[in-house]
This record gives sequence, structure tokens and C-alpha cells, in this order.
Amino acid sequence: GRWLRLLDRLQHWLTVLRQGALAARWAELLVELLADLFGDGGEAAWELPPLLAAIDGWQQAAAGCALILDAQVVADGLDEGLSVDSGRFGHRSGALTISALEPMRAIPHRVIVLMGLDAGPFPRQSTRSGFHLMESRRRLGDPDPADQDRYALMEALLSARDHLLISWSCRDDRSGDPLEPASPVRQWMQWLDGELEQGSALPLASHAPSPLERSNFLPGLERPAPSCDRRLLAARQLLESAPPSPPDALLQGPMPEQLEREAPASPLDDLAAWLKAPQKHWLRSLGLRPGEWQERIEDLDPLALEERQRAALLRDLLAEFEADPELDAAAGPAESADWLERYRGQGRLPALAGGELEAEGLQQRWASLHSNLEALGPHHREPLAWESWQGAPRWQGDSLVLVQTARIKPAQRLELWLQLLLAVAATPDSGRPPRQGVVIARDEKLKNRFSPQLTLSPPPLEQARAELERLTALQQLWRCSCWPVPPLSGWAWVQAEAKRPGTGFEAAQRSWEGGPNQWAERQQEEMVVCFGAGLEAGDLIDAAFGDRAQELWGRLLEAQR
Repeated sequence: GRWLRLLDRLQHWLTVLRQGALAARWAELLVELLADLFGDGGEAAWELPPLLAAIDGWQQAAAGCALILDAQVVADGLDEGLSVDSGRFGHRSGALTISALEPMRAIPHRVIVLMGLDAGPFPRQSTRSGFHLMESRRRLGDPDPADQDRYALMEALLSARDHLLISWSCRDDRSGDPLEPASPVRQWMQWLDGELEQGSALPLASHAPSPLERSNFLPGLERPAPSCDRRLLAARQLLESAPPSPPDALLQGPMPEQLEREAPASPLDDLAAWLKAPQKHWLRSLGLRPGEWQERIEDLDPLALEERQRAALLRDLLAEFEADPELDAAAGPAESADWLERYRGQGRLPALAGGELEAEGLQQRWASLHSNLEALGPHHREPLAWESWQGAPRWQGDSLVLVQTARIKPAQRLELWLQLLLAVAATPDSGRPPRQGVVIARDEKLKNRFSPQLTLSPPPLEQARAELERLTALQQLWRCSCWPVPPLSGWAWVQAEAKRPGTGFEAAQRSWEGGPNQWAERQQEEMVVCFGAGLEAGDLIDAAFGDRAQELWGRLLEAQR
């Protein structure tokens, strides 16, 4: 009943305060509100007289006002009247007074606590310019913030009657190095240490740097516990409770039931995912989803797209034409205006001139990509199957084609090689062996042009089937352990060794650890330059999954030790 009455009175007074009134009527309403909600005030009765005096003073100041005043205007007027006696720092006095260390506040108190007397902020330093006249010569009586702070500290020390507590940060937040108190506090402590009787120690307490340290919640012989934070106390108690059983180490591999959490779409897709990103594939088998991203909030709209955004737009358009066989890619965007119309109102292109420039560049890329695909022959998809491996790769004429709307990476090279192995292995059933495997990707030298970045020659039938079985056995062998070397590091090894023998380890280590140009566009599309127009069966796979990768892993571990 008490709470229902309080809610009822609050609803009543909120309804009254939402209505405007004259100044005299506001004074009557505020007095009635205080009497209704607070009564005699109880422990806060000492706050009623200054509040009533502020209401009376504001009513007298606004006596000649004939305007209908809003509640916000009345609140601002009362706030100004109540802040007259609150000082420059807005402190309030009562049973507990919180104030800045100001001069002329030498009022005796039983307990005085001085907080934050660090060596940097206290005492304050003068911030006058070098050409200021007071900087040229010091005269008697010139104001000095440091002297004022020292005098205010002396007044506070003399005002303490029963207890005095001085605190400062004794450690740096970042480095953990010990910090000294302010120089006036050090001088006073040295004087006090000399005045104490011989054998008496200065009452100085140094707390643990960690807020979860056990000693922070235990009282001393003459002092209570340093910390009174209940949330930190609950965390400390949780740490000291019976710890849960630790999980299995990741290097021990997943359990058999963990391996079956996600059933792959097909054995070929599972093998391709492992070839392109073995570490990510292994973490996903554990139920983990690696990857970090950041959605930045910009104050201004971007003037240009990023490369990944351009590649995504081209990839979406290409997937749209492949999903509907009735659509003709030649009937796609014919000019930059078609791109602007296609994404109008979606916020995927920059505004105004920036969007027109991006649309022009996208049209150039689309035309170049389409012309390179048409040069290889008509597009079609043909399902392939051999034993448990099935797939439907992209064909352009008699060539197996993989389209990459960005720059070519080792993952695309491995994926094309796997598709080429399946196409050759399924030749007796399909009757159409591919003439070659081609990756169409963005040209490194020409920004808005696409060209064949990789051409692979198909291996013999028996070699292709043996390679598929070898890769599957290799995947099963490393199914319960993480493959040690990422394909990118293994590829950097082989690429550097092909250019200049003996430099492979340094290149692989840079790829492993990163460098100043880690996020810049690096020239890694020199496959054809290094190995010629065609590759043999083992060159591509061994670059990332062969004996050289094992050797690379051993040397990396040795270097890290």
C-alpha cells in the first residue's frame, strides 16, 4: 500500500508539473509538492530551509512576470538560486562535504580525506605564455597556482581534528612503475617522520596493484579492508571457488563427437575448404567461428569504394546471371548509368561524383571480365562425379574456369587444381576431358581489367585419381590436429625459392609474422612468371601441403625458440 500510494502521488504531481502556470502559482505548487512527498524531511530535513528560501527568492524575483512559465524554466531558476552557495566546484555541505582543494576553506572537521594528490596534477603548474609579462620577472604578490595549492594543502592539514587520510596513485596504469606523491606531500611526510618518536613508523599503506588481489578484501590490524566494491568481491570469491575442469588442449585435437558437429555439403566441398584454409576448417570442426571485423562509424560518407566492396558487387552480379539460365550476360550493364540505376537508393555506391566514378570503373571491370570469359567459349555447367566426389564447376568452351572478382590468392589456385583433378578423374563417365584450367582474376598492373592469371595443364587420368586419394588421406591424417603451415606461407616459400634459391624461409617468415606492408596490396600473382604457362601435378599442392611445408614448419618453430 505504501508503494502504491507513492506511485499514485508521483503520477499526480507529474501531471501537474506538465502544465504551465504563473510564478506565484508555481511557488504554491512547489511548497505543496514538498509537503506531500517529503513531509518533515526526516534525515534530510536540513535541506528543506535552503530549498524553501530559494523558492521564495525566485518568487520575489519573478513577481512582476505575467507569462505562463514552463516547468523547465522554473527548474533552471531554482537551480541557479541553489548553486549560489555551492562554490566554484559545486560542492554541498552536510554530514559529508565533498569539495575541491580551495583556498580559504580552513574549516575544522573531524575527518579530512585528501584524494588524488599525484605528482603530476598537484600542485598545478602555470600555463601562461612565454611572452607573458609576468614570466619575465617575478614580483612579490604575483599569483602562482602552485603556491596557492601548497597553501590550501597546509590549511587542510591544520583543519583535521581526529583523522587525516591522504591518497595518491602509487603505480602507473600502463607500465606499472611506482609513482611518488606530490612534492608538498613528500616534504610533509619527511618532516613528520623526523618528528615521530624513535621506533615509530609512518602510517603509510601501499595497496596491491590488482583490484582483484585477495589482500584488498582483508582488514588489517588497525585498518578496515581497502576495497568495499561488492562486484569485485564477488569476482574474487568466484576465483577462489572450485575451478571448473579445464577444456582439452586445442593441440590434442577435437573429440570424435566434435568432428560430427557440422556435416559437410559434400566430400569435395569439405576437401576444398580444408585445402584453402586448413586452420579455419579445423577450428570450425571444434565449433569455433574465427574471424574479426569492425563496423566503423564514419562522420562523412566515403568518396570511393574499397576493393573488397567492388569485388562483392561484381560477384553478386555474376551470381545473378549464373542463377538464371535465361539471362544473358551480354545483356548486363552496358554503361555506367546502368550501375547507378541498379543500386540507386541502396547506399552501396558513393554519392554524387564519387558514385559516377565508381560506376564507370565497375562497368570497365564487368566488360573486361565478360570479354575474357567469352573468349574461352560459351558458358555451361556440367555435373561431374567420381566415386564419392561430386561437383559442378564452371566451363567456358572446353576450359575449366574459376572466376575471382578480386586479385588471385593461393586459395583460388588450390581450388582450381582440385576442380581440375575431379574433371580429369571423371573423364571416362563424362567423356569430356578439360583442355586446361584457367583462373580469371583482376590484373595486377591494370586496375580495372581482368585477364587469365593462372593456366594449369590437366594431369593424366591415373595421376589425377591418385592425387585425389592422396589429398583425402592427408586430410584424414590431419583431421584431429591442426595443419601447421597456412597455405599462404607455403606459397610464399615456393614462390621465393623459384625466383632465387635460399630466400624461401625469409619470405615464408614474413608471410607468417607479417610486416609493414601486411595490409598493402602485395605482388603475389606471379604464378605464370615463376613456373611458366603450365604446372605439373605436384607443384601446386606441394607448395602448401607437401614436404616443404613440413620443413618450413620445423624451421619456424626453431626460429621462434
